[in-house]
Amino acid sequence: MQILAKHAEKGTPAPRAALREVTESLVTVLTEDDGAAQTVDCVKAIYTLHSADPDVLSTAQATLLLPFLKSARTVDEQQTMEFLLRIFRTAVESRPNMGTQFGRNLQETLSGMVNKPPPALSSIQEVVACFCAVVRGQTDEYDGMIRTFKLSLCE
Repeated sequence: MQILAKHAEKGTPAPRAALREVTESLVTVLTEDDGAAQTVDCVKAIYTLHSADPDVLSTAQATLLLPFLKSARTVDEQQTMEFLLRIFRTAVESRPNMGTQFGRNLQETLSGMVNKPPPALSSIQEVVACFCAVVRGQTDEYDGMIRTFKLSLCE
């Protein structure tokens, strides 16, 4: 945020193209490298850039990040999951209708995470917040959301 704010104060154009390139490179590193040690750092960097400007992450790049969103078993996986949930929530809130297929895939992933929630309370809150944002901003499948919540309450 400070990068964009400083440019706004000075009246100079923000370096959006450079931020997009860095984001694209980070997504490429994640998808082409199996180094789990880098995953948290790359996702955290993407989150930081995305926080500064949600438009640096395209729908295609967000789609490539979906496989990294899974229930956490380790501390690193939990951090990765929480950063991804924040990225996706901001993305769907800032750009309604990012893509129907992306919205459906994200809702499906999140539905499974709501039904089998992560152990950490903060993670559950992020999952529910992201799930609601996806339904509200992308899919409008409120009936599915209600069914998901009913199912999770019955378990």
